[in-house]
Amino acid sequence: MKITGGEPLLEKRLVLGLLGACRRLGLYAGLESNGTLLSPKVVEQLKRLGLKELGISLDFPDPALHDEFRGQTGVFRAAVDAVRSASRIKLNVSVVTSVFATNLPYLRRHAEFTLTEIPAPNMKVAGVVGLGRAREMNGGLLGPREYLEMATILRELGRLFPDRIAVGLPWSLVNPMDDPGLSFGSCHADGTMGILPDGGVSLCGLGVSRPEAVVGNVLTRDPLAIWRDAELFVYLRTRWGQEFSGVCGACIFHRYCANVCPAYAFEVYGSFSAPFPPCQHLFEEGLFPEYCLLDSPGGA
Repeated sequence: MKITGGEPLLEKRLVLGLLGACRRLGLYAGLESNGTLLSPKVVEQLKRLGLKELGISLDFPDPALHDEFRGQTGVFRAAVDAVRSASRIKLNVSVVTSVFATNLPYLRRHAEFTLTEIPAPNMKVAGVVGLGRAREMNGGLLGPREYLEMATILRELGRLFPDRIAVGLPWSLVNPMDDPGLSFGSCHADGTMGILPDGGVSLCGLGVSRPEAVVGNVLTRDPLAIWRDAELFVYLRTRWGQEFSGVCGACIFHRYCANVCPAYAFEVYGSFSAPFPPCQHLFEEGLFPEYCLLDSPGGA
């Protein structure tokens, strides 16, 4: 179970209750936070309740820049202090950095600050996807050339900090064979059920911006029945990944990075089998790595 938000610790009692339930059921539980409410006491509570993974958002290596972007003074210091508190008590903690046009130029310095000065044990880096409020974010989404720049920077950082940076990027741009110093994940949409604030069920948080992707509500129906019977989840478990369109349908890595974020593909193209939008944009601009193409893909 991953508990995220918004800032989940605004509902601290609920979060602690969920973690207690996870511990009783033997579930692996992770929490994502901006760090502002993670006092040393709260961090210790989270560990006692069996939290397995804590991600703390930090987007800039500079207090003024980070606080300005987050719209609140003191957010940078709170996040750094929270990472240090978690590290002291050996709680598995990572700095989570979402990359957009405004903070991309700081990525090298940010990684060096995060991994050598805080120091955080690990960091996770991914480009911001245009879902929900991020569609209008003041930092600006990455364009195709900026995705290539981010991939180049991460390759360099992987050599400087081997096995300490996890990336959420298309395997066409960074992959374990070419960049062994980085850690790689993939979207587990075929094993994911997102529960929204009102009890609605969708893939991740997609249903907030796309109500048509909500397939039930846990307040009125057994969640296991929704998981078993809803057409969305049946599709993701049985056919997703077998019929990608656009460039993902022709990429040699499509079975591994699995269109990276199917919720984003649905947001842009209205289909979970559509290509990852940044990859499609790279292809349309002639920037997608040719060696990754099995054949010539069609449009999205």
